[in-house]
Amino acid sequence: MKCNKCGKEIADDSKFCPFCGSEVTATVDATVVDDKKEETSEGKFNILGVVGFCLSMLGILSTGFPFCIAGWIVSSMGVKRSTELDASTKLGKAGRVVGIIGTIFWIVCWIIFTIVMTVLIVNGVINGGNTPQ
Repeated sequence: MKCNKCGKEIADDSKFCPFCGSEVTATVDATVVDDKKEETSEGKFNILGVVGFCLSMLGILSTGFPFCIAGWIVSSMGVKRSTELDASTKLGKAGRVVGIIGTIFWIVCWIIFTIVMTVLIVNGVINGGNTPQ
């Protein structure tokens, strides 16, 4: 351990510094605290990130747009909360990306569907909901 006043290396059980004579108080080494912080934050996760990722995946794989947007929002909240808790943000960030991609995918699908249906109605292939009189 080091002396608080002069900074010289002294024995761990010393109560006084043999170099400057000042009283030594036990201090925790900052590198040890940082190492423990990294170890404990590795196993933590935030449920919002997990839920957001699942909603985003559900949106892409099934019904679409609303779940993608919900997953995007919940994942963003999860990333924010994870940084506050010093937990892993991997699933939250993945959920945001999947939610954004899913939202764009479903918007493009709706645009293509609208264009195709409009062309079919204009060309008379589909009646367009009008019943013949």
